[in-house]
Amino acid sequence: MKIGLFMTPQWKPGEDLERGVHDLIEQARTARDAGFESLLV
Repeated sequence: MKIGLFMTPQWKPGEDLERGVHDLIEQARTARDAGFESLLV
């Protein structure tokens, strides 16, 4: 069975976008390393 992950990144006005994107990339790498087959953003 193949498992994917669907992520919906959302940031509030005034939040640090650079930090949010960094966190999103970190989550994607963690999902890849955990064996997820696909990632939808």
